[in-house]
Amino acid sequence: MKTLIWQDIRFQWKHGFYVVYAIITIFYLVLLSFVPKHWLDAAAAAVIFTDPTMLGFFFIGAIILFEKDQGILRPLSVSPLLRRNYVLAKVLSLLVLTILSSTVIHLGAAGFPKNTVLFIMAVSLSSIFFTLTGLIVSIFLSSVNQYLLAGALVITLLYVPLVDFFPPLSHPLWHAFPARAAVNGLYPAASEIPAVVSLAVMLLWGTAAYAVACICSKRLVGGIR
Repeated sequence: MKTLIWQDIRFQWKHGFYVVYAIITIFYLVLLSFVPKHWLDAAAAAVIFTDPTMLGFFFIGAIILFEKDQGILRPLSVSPLLRRNYVLAKVLSLLVLTILSSTVIHLGAAGFPKNTVLFIMAVSLSSIFFTLTGLIVSIFLSSVNQYLLAGALVITLLYVPLVDFFPPLSHPLWHAFPARAAVNGLYPAASEIPAVVSLAVMLLWGTAAYAVACICSKRLVGGIR
């Protein structure tokens, strides 16, 4: 398992993922430097939700499609590799990049989070869910163009619960969906619902996505469980 995670991190480093996100992180820090101080916590949370926690969704598609194109998956399909280990390695390796970027953005723009443990958990659970969702989508596609189109549709659907921020459309049920729960976890002041409830919602969605990803990944790597 450790070997798989390390291999994925090396792959991401070699192909410039970390360089790209270092540049993006600096860009956001510059952008947030113009935000009034009393809006910084909310602005930092918005940036982290819409980008670092979502990076896994887009990067995993590129990774899976690259592995398909290069024939990397064929040897894995006849190996004793556990599907769950393959899925976890992909998710956890991208989680490292998400946590690094999110932490630097928050520290650089708004200082330490009011609750560091809550912040890390919210970032982690959000990233895990969105990365798993991207993995599931990419399994059934064969090109980057297909993934970009399908990904845009999926993200649009996932973002629908954010209409909760518009009073005429707000409703407590929106908090049962991952995007709204993720925002509340990253910025608890955005809702009267306790952040721990939002984390529980994200955990449930993440667990379900993980189960589906493990089943669907049989199309990629075969293996057992």
